Amino acid sequence: MTAQTNTPVVNTDLPEPKQTAEGGLYSLPGIAIATALGSPIAGGFLMGKNFKTIGKAQQAKQTYLYFVLGTFGLLFLSKLIPEESGLSNYSFTVFSTLITLFIAKHHQEQMIKQHISAQGKMFSNWRAAGIGLAFGFVFISAFLAIVYATMG
Repeated sequence: MTAQTNTPVVNTDLPEPKQTAEGGLYSLPGIAIATALGSPIAGGFLMGKNFKTIGKAQQAKQTYLYFVLGTFGLLFLSKLIPEESGLSNYSFTVFSTLITLFIAKHHQEQMIKQHISAQGKMFSNWRAAGIGLAFGFVFISAFLAIVYATMG
């Protein structure tokens, strides 16, 4: 009788994770935090970085594009909803964070799990929060610049 070993089945469709000094992936909670603090573009940026890290540059570019377009679409939709509706800006933040998390879970959860099981590097959620805050600062600055330019 031979001894059997229980080896996990690994999806071989994904390239090996790059282990460079700057290599690493962002977790799903990190993506959600960045989205909540900085907009869906921030979450999409982290998702794109994840794709780029595993060698899927084309998917990274598509992710950047879709999240930029999606964010501007959401901003446009927010202007169509009357103020009397009672929906606050926080509703859009929660909505966009949940949608981004759903997309990240659908497209990257398995990839992240495989990366972790291969002992790949993970970036901290603090780093993701910092990136989200940076995106948020850019959005607030752009908004204030537009308001200032239209007041004069």
